[in-house]
Amino acid sequence: MTPVYSFFNTLLVSSCLFSLIIDIHINFDTINERSFNYFDVKMARKRDIKTTDTRAAIIQAAYESFLVRGYHGTGMRQIASQAGLTVSAAYNHFRNKEDLYTAVLSAHHPYVKILPALSEAGGDTIEEFLTEGARRMLQALDREPGFLKLMFIEIVEFNSKHIPALIEEILPRLLSFAQSIPLRKGRLRPFPLPVVVRSFAGMFFSYYLVEMLIWKHLPPAMRTDCFQDVVDIYLHGVIAPSPAHAE
Repeated sequence: MTPVYSFFNTLLVSSCLFSLIIDIHINFDTINERSFNYFDVKMARKRDIKTTDTRAAIIQAAYESFLVRGYHGTGMRQIASQAGLTVSAAYNHFRNKEDLYTAVLSAHHPYVKILPALSEAGGDTIEEFLTEGARRMLQALDREPGFLKLMFIEIVEFNSKHIPALIEEILPRLLSFAQSIPLRKGRLRPFPLPVVVRSFAGMFFSYYLVEMLIWKHLPPAMRTDCFQDVVDIYLHGVIAPSPAHAE
């Protein structure tokens, strides 16, 4: 083999090796970059989940504490301790105690649970639809006995100051329920639809309050299930039709 040929052969092999090394280096950089991006995204998701879980734990601890001690009788330190956190950790998620209370109200107020229950009501006729809606409303209230205490905290300790903001949040669902009433078979009397919904909510919420506050203290003989009777009164009234109307 001539010296010239040997030189060019060595140069060619060296070039190939250099290209291979560069290619491997670039590929490793790409793999490392993708790996770091993957782990960065994964860690960010873990942080988001942890933040969400921590916030939910604080809200739940505050809810339970408010039900026992009331708003003014509960401190942020007590809430943080019940959630297993430091006070500073709680303040990382909420500006102050009232900010935390509004989050509790948004998560646990009766209407937050009642409206989804109403949206699931079925029935071909108006009567069936409203009866099923009332039943679901009462079932939702029964599943959350703290509803009543939270409502009284808002009325007594805050003079209902947070209700307007809450109404803005729940109004679209309430209107959706109201607008679905005339779509069923049957005919409504010529009352404005907001009056129909307002009387519906008032009738069955007051029924729930009476059941909670009075029913359990009545003599056993008087503890009868009168739900269907209350529904009938709402739908048809307490006055029997006159003979002329009956004909």
